[in-house]
Amino acid sequence: MNAIPAKIAPAWWPAAEAEIHAIAGGYVERIRDKLTENPKGIVEKKNPFLFRMRAIEGPRALASMMIDAFLSSSEETVFGGILQSVALSVCKHAKHGRPSSTESIDMEYDQNGIRTLIQVKSGANWGNSSQRKKLAQSFQTARQVLRQSDSKLQVRMVEGCCYGRTRKRHLPTHEQLVGEAFWRDISDWDGVPVALMRLLGQHASNGMREARNDATDRMVQYLSDQGVIQGDEILWERLMFLVFRKQPCRPGT
Repeated sequence: MNAIPAKIAPAWWPAAEAEIHAIAGGYVERIRDKLTENPKGIVEKKNPFLFRMRAIEGPRALASMMIDAFLSSSEETVFGGILQSVALSVCKHAKHGRPSSTESIDMEYDQNGIRTLIQVKSGANWGNSSQRKKLAQSFQTARQVLRQSDSKLQVRMVEGCCYGRTRKRHLPTHEQLVGEAFWRDISDWDGVPVALMRLLGQHASNGMREARNDATDRMVQYLSDQGVIQGDEILWERLMFLVFRKQPCRPGT
């Protein structure tokens, strides 16, 4: 499959790109620090029965899966904050966007006499009904506050979702922009998602892969030292008792 062709970047992109590189580098460092946690603490928090049900092929695959499970428990939340910072950087350089001074609103920008207030979410399926109701109330309150200070100000409210099937929805209190529609709205450039994917890929190659490999090596060594791994074999009962913090029973007892 051919790669998606690069789109001609606007004049503001290099400055935003440099800023996003710094944001992504900071995220990699946070993950690297997290991956230095003692393998013992990681193993004891995992479900050995669940791992046994998976078709795991070999000790290193087990160690790698444990590392992935350890990260996934918090990685989505941490990366959500990173995406919010990236969105603000894009909007700042493309449309002079800024962090909003309005309570419960992430960022805002002015264009064509309209002030757009944005709550940034990672994906479209970010919350339950009560959380979404709270978001709608925040938009209503923000609109009232702004109109009290300037009755002629035109205000637009946006729930911006960084990924998901691209769509625009007009809800009673605000607009929901998902995926490419959101990035286009804050930048007026269709090339933002592809540019971001390529930029983040550089950090995956330069820092993240090495950090994960190092953590996997330490996990393999720990499981070997505990007798869970013997050669190319996984001794599942030993893994279970390792989590239980109990010595395995001898055969026949």
